[in-house]
Amino acid sequence: MAITPRQLDIKGAYIQDAYAALESEIMKMLIKSLKTKTSVELDGDTVWQWQLDKMNQLGMMNMQTVAELTKQAANVSRKQLEEMILRDGYQIGTEANQEFANLMNVDVKPWTNLDQILNGYLDSQWLDLDNHVNQTLISTNYNSPIGKAYQQVLNDTVAKVITGFQTPNKAFYSSVYAMVDKGLETDFIDKGGNPWSVERYVRTVIKSTTQRVFNDLRLERSKEYGIVTALMSTHAAAREQCSHIQGGWVLMVPTAEAPEELQYIKSIYDYGYGTPSGTRGINCSHRFYPAVPGINTNNMPEPPTPEEAQANAEIVAKQRRLEVAVRKAKQSLSAAETLGDKEGIERFSQLIRKRQGAIRELISKNESLLHRDYSREFVH
Repeated sequence: MAITPRQLDIKGAYIQDAYAALESEIMKMLIKSLKTKTSVELDGDTVWQWQLDKMNQLGMMNMQTVAELTKQAANVSRKQLEEMILRDGYQIGTEANQEFANLMNVDVKPWTNLDQILNGYLDSQWLDLDNHVNQTLISTNYNSPIGKAYQQVLNDTVAKVITGFQTPNKAFYSSVYAMVDKGLETDFIDKGGNPWSVERYVRTVIKSTTQRVFNDLRLERSKEYGIVTALMSTHAAAREQCSHIQGGWVLMVPTAEAPEELQYIKSIYDYGYGTPSGTRGINCSHRFYPAVPGINTNNMPEPPTPEEAQANAEIVAKQRRLEVAVRKAKQSLSAAETLGDKEGIERFSQLIRKRQGAIRELISKNESLLHRDYSREFVH
């Protein structure tokens, strides 16, 4: 049975779940450490001594436990990556090789370096995860994501207590909730100077992995058979660049590099290919199926107009934002329960219900486009 993009997405979800569970456990450890009593009670007169005592406690955090948890998540991730890239990728590659030979009615071209290509994919993706997530989480210095999150809570609490805008307890609780909302940061900094959270970084790496294994592998091989065209999938919601070319024939090379008889077809290179906001950019889920006009027929669903697709994309994006908001509220509720903050427990419980209600209302107004996916609202 052929490997489908959906199957790859499911396997990728296992990796994301492993790191989500890891981050959840580390957060609980941080909160428990932060709430450990010191030699003084936190108030306006003792705030500096309290901060000093808490800094001393940072060194007492059981980093061995963090390292073990990280190792477990890494083992799960490595195993799933190997299965996705080496095993599934090999099947996808060999089947595509036969498919393109049949399509062009030629003998199958030997693909002697397929294993080498797949191992290159694995090494690249694993290096990204290991360097920016695993190794940074097990670091014991104060500049690690864990150390910085801990210290930020202390600094924020001290600032709030000194200004007198909040009671000491509320200052502490609100600083902890800010840490939870922000999440653990990796050492990856984007071009805008913004550090990425563990959740965002892992999600991006996994999406890149599934794209490379299914799309890139097939597309690169199709060019070996002289196939420079493909059918682009149709999505009801699509970004501006994709909305103009989805659901039909596209050139997978710049127009000038295509045979003259195919240059009437739109090239993905004219629609932002290779740029973050363009076709196949960050979070683009379109698939490309190598095919040849005149031999294959366009079997893609009729796409909506570009205006409709872009409007739908805004609606879908709103649902995703609400789902993130639900997850964050649930994470804050878990933190409140760990802290024993009864007021926080009540507040975040109400917030979860309010945000879930907003999702239900949005779906009810857009039933043909949206559906409820509880897995996107789940936290570990």
